[in-house]
Amino acid sequence: MKAAVIYSWPALIFWIGLYQCVLLAPVIWLKGKDKPLPYRLLAIFLLIMGFRLLVSIVQFGPEPDLKQLFRLIDFSGLLIILYSPLYYFYIKSFIQRNFHFQRKHLLHLLPLLVPVFIRIFVGLTNPEEGERLRLAFHLGTPPPLEVRIVGVLILMIYASYFFAGFRLLLRFRKFLKRTASFEDTLHFRWLVFMAIVLLMPVLSMILTAIFIGRPINIPYPSYGISLMVSIVAVIVMVRPEIFKGVPEKLKVEKEEELEPKRYESSPLSSPQKEIFHQKLLRHIASQKPYLDQELTISQLADQLDINSKYLSQIINEKLDQNFMDFINSHRIERAKELLLSPAFEYYTIQAIAEEAGFKSKSAFYNAFKKFTGKTPVEFKRMS
Repeated sequence: MKAAVIYSWPALIFWIGLYQCVLLAPVIWLKGKDKPLPYRLLAIFLLIMGFRLLVSIVQFGPEPDLKQLFRLIDFSGLLIILYSPLYYFYIKSFIQRNFHFQRKHLLHLLPLLVPVFIRIFVGLTNPEEGERLRLAFHLGTPPPLEVRIVGVLILMIYASYFFAGFRLLLRFRKFLKRTASFEDTLHFRWLVFMAIVLLMPVLSMILTAIFIGRPINIPYPSYGISLMVSIVAVIVMVRPEIFKGVPEKLKVEKEEELEPKRYESSPLSSPQKEIFHQKLLRHIASQKPYLDQELTISQLADQLDINSKYLSQIINEKLDQNFMDFINSHRIERAKELLLSPAFEYYTIQAIAEEAGFKSKSAFYNAFKKFTGKTPVEFKRMS
């Protein structure tokens, strides 16, 4: 194989990305001692990306050996199909407590059979026909209709898994609003970043193959991979805790728990609801549990000696709020008192936010704007 090192900006970018993949994958793999699955899935991601960058280095080198290159591209395409199923399971390992692979999950490897059917369908099993089609692709000739159809099929597989992963992520975010008094924005932003960066190279390759017909002459997907690996390297050094997944108290045992509760079959009568409602309000006024920055509905239910499902029902039906808004509304009232108090005149906004029970300044600003229509600074100045 002709794989001479070339000194050009594309090659330099690909080599940097490849070296980082080779170095980061084992480091991340070994970091997962207590909760290994999220770490290992990410390590597999990096290894697949590293192989794709290796293909790009050979591909954009001087006078690449086309036969060897096409074999690499075939194998690379087989591995890249694993991107979206891996991302789906990566999210599940982030949000589910003690999630592990089972035999039924092997069904998600079925997309790997797509390249086999592609080769049979478009005649790539015939060496002469395969070489003719591949050479036409390399020279920029538009691909045959059947190749474009297969490309659309692969695109649909990718889209279905990414849609399922995003839907799972959004369901989990809504679940947190019902059960937690704080948002886990750090991990949410990380998972969204993973989806966007992984999806862009894949769509670039597939759409280029379908509509332009020159999939191996455009390096933009590999640029995206190198950029993502560089960002992961920075995160490993700055915020390594992000790879553990969301805090244990926020995770669910089963995915079914993410669905909103229905109260039609609840055994609570109207008098019981009112008793629990008054008990909740008294506890909030006297004990101020909302000052706990990591309060969850389960913890508050234990304090009240009430079933957490009943407490969720009371907050939804009696107060017309989800748990996060209910707690934050009390935190905002406390923050308003602190902002107007002479004793806290020299406190910073960050300090006021923490005194009121917020974990971050951004969450405080968002909640304050939502409940008052003003920023904390505007409220203080106008008052």
